[in-house]
Amino acid sequence: MFLFNNEFLKEVRGDYSLGNVDIVISLLILSTLIVLYFLLLIAKRKPKKQIHYAVLSITSSVFLWNVAVLLYSTLSNIPWISAICERIYFLGAIFVSVSILFTGLIFAQTKIKFNWKHALLLVVPVLSIAVLLTNQSHNLFYTVFSLIPSEQVYGIYFTVHTIYSYLCIGVGSAYLVIFSIKNYGVFARQSLLLFIGIIISLIIDTISTFKIFDWPTAIENIAFAVSVSLFIFATIKFDFLNVIPIALQTVVDLISDSYVVINEELKSLIIIRPFLAVLPELAERSAL
Repeated sequence: MFLFNNEFLKEVRGDYSLGNVDIVISLLILSTLIVLYFLLLIAKRKPKKQIHYAVLSITSSVFLWNVAVLLYSTLSNIPWISAICERIYFLGAIFVSVSILFTGLIFAQTKIKFNWKHALLLVVPVLSIAVLLTNQSHNLFYTVFSLIPSEQVYGIYFTVHTIYSYLCIGVGSAYLVIFSIKNYGVFARQSLLLFIGIIISLIIDTISTFKIFDWPTAIENIAFAVSVSLFIFATIKFDFLNVIPIALQTVVDLISDSYVVINEELKSLIIIRPFLAVLPELAERSAL
C-alpha cells in the first residue's frame, strides 16, 4: 500500500477534487504494474531479436520513469531520495525517446548493423545524462523540480534535450508510419497500434512540457502506460515482435506457387498468398 505525503497530495490536487486525485494515484500505480508485466513478458522471451531489445528498452525506460514518480510521491520528504528520484525521472524521459527512435529503425530494417552513424545518435543523450547528473553544480538542466509542470523551472540545456527528444520520437514514429503504408495486413495494424500509442504519449507529454494544462506529471506516465498496453495488444493479437523482413515478404508474394516456411518450433515464418487461397482458414493467423 502506498502512503503519499502531504506535499505530493497538495501538488497533485491543485484544482482537482479529492476523488480525481485518488483516480490519478490509482491509475499511476496500475500503469506501473502494467509496464512491469510487459517488461517481464519480453524479458522472459528466448531467443531475443533486436526488436525485442528495442521494445524492452522502451518498457524499461517507462518503468524507470513511473518508479521515480511513485518514489518521489511517497518519500520526497527525504532529501537524498528526492534528489535521486529527480534524476531518475529525467533519465527515463531521455531513454524513452532514443528507444522509440531505434525501435522505428529496427522495425523498418528488421536488423541494423550498429556503426558510427548510429553512435552519433547517442551523442546528445549521453551529453544530456552528463548535464543531468551534474545539474546540482550548474542548474543547466533544471533549477526547480516539481510534479506540477507549471511549477518546474528548466535550465538552458533543457531546451536542447526537449528538441532532440521530440526529433527522436518524430523520426521513430515516421519510420513506423512509412513502413506500415508500404506493407499491408497485420503488419500495418501492428505498426499503426504502435504509432497510435506513441501519438497518445506525445500529445500528453507536449501538453505537460509546454504547460498548456496544469495537471500532474503522473498523467504523462499513465499515457505512456497506455502506449505499452497497445504494445501488449499488438504482441498478443498480431504477434508484433515476430518480425520478418518486409522486403522479403513483398518479393515472395509475387511467387505464384503455394508454400509455407516454418521454423524449428513449427511456427510459420512466411506464408505465400496462393497458399492462403487454398487454406483460407490460415489467413486470420498468418503474419501477412
